Amino acid sequence: MSLFVELKRRNVFRVGAAYVVVGWLVAQIAELIFDTFGFPPWVLQALMILIALGLPVALVFSWAFELTADGVKRESEVSHDTVSAHAASRRLDQITIGAVVFAVLVAVGSAYFRGAEVSTPVAPVSSSAAVPETAIPSVAVLPFTNMSADAENEYFADGISEEILNLLADVRDLSVASRTSAFAFKGKDTSIPDIAAALGVRYVLEGSVRKSGQQVRITAQLIDASNDRHLWSQTYDRTLDDIFRIQDEIAGAIGDALQVELLGEGGRRVAAEAIDPEIYAQFLEARHLLRRRNEADLRRANEMLIHVVEAEPSFARGHVVLGEAYLLNSGSALSLVPREIGEAQARMHAEIARGLDPDLAGIYLILGNLRENDQDVGAGLAAFSRAIELEPQEPRSYHWRGIAYSGLGYLDLARADLEEAVRLEPENANVHGWYSTILAAYGDLKGAIAEAGLQAQHGNISGGHSQMGMYEIVRGDLDAAAAEFERSIEAGDSTEALLRAMLAAARDPATQDGVRRLIGGLDDSGGTFSGYGALYSYMVLGMGEDVLEYLDGADRFGSFPTLLWGERYRALRQDPRFVGFMERSGRAAVWREQGPPADCRVDGDSFRCGYGFE
Repeated sequence: MSLFVELKRRNVFRVGAAYVVVGWLVAQIAELIFDTFGFPPWVLQALMILIALGLPVALVFSWAFELTADGVKRESEVSHDTVSAHAASRRLDQITIGAVVFAVLVAVGSAYFRGAEVSTPVAPVSSSAAVPETAIPSVAVLPFTNMSADAENEYFADGISEEILNLLADVRDLSVASRTSAFAFKGKDTSIPDIAAALGVRYVLEGSVRKSGQQVRITAQLIDASNDRHLWSQTYDRTLDDIFRIQDEIAGAIGDALQVELLGEGGRRVAAEAIDPEIYAQFLEARHLLRRRNEADLRRANEMLIHVVEAEPSFARGHVVLGEAYLLNSGSALSLVPREIGEAQARMHAEIARGLDPDLAGIYLILGNLRENDQDVGAGLAAFSRAIELEPQEPRSYHWRGIAYSGLGYLDLARADLEEAVRLEPENANVHGWYSTILAAYGDLKGAIAEAGLQAQHGNISGGHSQMGMYEIVRGDLDAAAAEFERSIEAGDSTEALLRAMLAAARDPATQDGVRRLIGGLDDSGGTFSGYGALYSYMVLGMGEDVLEYLDGADRFGSFPTLLWGERYRALRQDPRFVGFMERSGRAAVWREQGPPADCRVDGDSFRCGYGFE
């Protein structure tokens, strides 16, 4: 008991209580300030850790020192008479009580202002705005900042941003920047006017999400980038059960600010598709994992999406994303499920989704890919066109239809679609890569190299540099090609063996057999080189007979190498084996319906190609 009495006499307990109350008060004030100024979550976390670490220091200090009327003194220097002890205790009690009262006032005020969901409406856009009166309002939805203590909730903040973006994208009188383009600015210190200029929009929606258990706080603000002025802002403190209503309210507030009716095709009002909130959170996480493109995350995403559609069988978008997952898992190099099984599952879930909501563009992107793989290229084109009708702002539809057109030899149509995909999604690396092949087919190798460079700049480093290296071989600059291949290899290109064999064959055609052995699987490199990459290698090196033999033995070819339609390969297109492949792959059937491309002519029951594109 003597230690307890001594701790009490030295006011250690009072100091501890005062420290806890003041520390809690500091944390509450800091949270309000950090939220207001958009500080990242780790700043508040660091402050909380510092406050916690300070408690034992304060207790030790209170044992060794004492607060007196003359200031802080060592305990050994202080008179221990009863009057002095009571005075010191009263001072500590007053500090504690004052801090408690102030803390209660802060808590009540914070709850009031947060609960009120204070909105800052601003007058709607006037007719004197910088954009023409007839212009459709354009907006970009930036990824919301994750303000949660758990960094793993990043997927939830991103998912909410994307859900609001998708909701707005369905509004027929509103132009919305694509997800890939808007999310390219995540984590970058770029001003709102600069972001708007890069994305070609006037308005920008940004915000933050804080999730703790079932509690969610979402802050959103709409900014007019022409004058960097806030049109509207609001904070929502709700539970997960209200998440869909929050999305609808945000979309509605944006519609009011921009004087846009939230109507989709057919005049139906756009609204969030609601499911069980816990299942919805799993859906957002699975969609996030799917985009990481590694084996563990792809497997986990597939499992989660299966659970989502089992729990919510009428959730159409869940079936669409699961279908995309199966298509990806069976068509990627990982091949997590056999191709036949993956494609069958993808088709089944796309059809289920079509029965639930036939107006989802993602359904037709899946079906378009599947029908192309089935050599029904015409049906694939029709599916992509349907997706464009349903969602004109979806860049993937133009991207994939452009690829299909390029394989058919409809280069003008392919170029128009891919240019639209680039316009809608300028940050998408693969769009630039495919557009470069169109320019190369037209003979614009300088432009093709520039587009392949943008592919590398926007994330596909190895693909962009390997593509540039191949174009440099065609141009005859082998030193430049070697430099590009090395950059690709440094970025982790899995086709290193083939790139080195290609460069050797370009320098000395006598070594071309090394390329043949790799593609034929006769080399011990362990790599798999087939399909699109194999044909490109043969074409770039001018190995025309190998191109034709490869086509003659191919019975399935999804994406056709656009470069083969270039002027450099006119002689190859004149060979009957070229038209034979076009017949087997289902492409000639499209020519019969829509007419052959400029390079080809009807020849009896078949076609002859190699006329050029005059």
